[in-house]
Amino acid sequence: MPLSELSTKEEVANYFHNSLHLNDEVKNIFLNEYISGDVLAELTAHDLNELNIRLGQRQRILAFIHKYASKFKEKKITEKITSNSSVGEIRNFFEKYLEFKGELNNLDGKGLLELTEERMKELGLRFGQRKRLIKYIRYFKELELADKEDKVLINEKSSSEEVSKFLRLKLNFSQDSIDNLALDGESLFDLIEEDINDVTEITEKEKENLKKFIRGELDINKK
Repeated sequence: MPLSELSTKEEVANYFHNSLHLNDEVKNIFLNEYISGDVLAELTAHDLNELNIRLGQRQRILAFIHKYASKFKEKKITEKITSNSSVGEIRNFFEKYLEFKGELNNLDGKGLLELTEERMKELGLRFGQRKRLIKYIRYFKELELADKEDKVLINEKSSSEEVSKFLRLKLNFSQDSIDNLALDGESLFDLIEEDINDVTEITEKEKENLKKFIRGELDINKK
């Protein structure tokens, strides 16, 4: 395949200009609008029309995308942006992943995750930068949601459903063991190690994890 998701905007522009013989106008559009490999694979006829690429040129670009899009992979990033990310972290993210050094008006993590495409245009982001940022925001929101779901906080007043979730996610209990114990918050925090030794409905590993929790040896947040 001549291009990949890691191809730069220059590589994409030069390939279509030199190998597919598209004109200078298309090359300049690809350069000015930051159409890198990871953006190219997802371009639609509507996108190309929005970029003011003429019909004949659009058809040739679409033919290439249809032929090779399945071979492109999602460009991976190692950055993790959350609602608590600082203005400096966001600025560094824009420079590193979007090649954008414009004024962000003190944009922080919360503001980034709430950005609309219209607001991205106001900030000066080009077409390809916006498309890439939209994907990144979706990814960051999914990470943040997963983190929230993984934070299972319990106390003596927790319901049996909350305790069941805690045992499953934090102590690696099977659903059968959870059902056999039928614990709520009060009964869980009343347990002593002698009680656990007498339980026959759970595995030895589950017993050991429960004892560690009672002894406070596990790094688990409580309310």
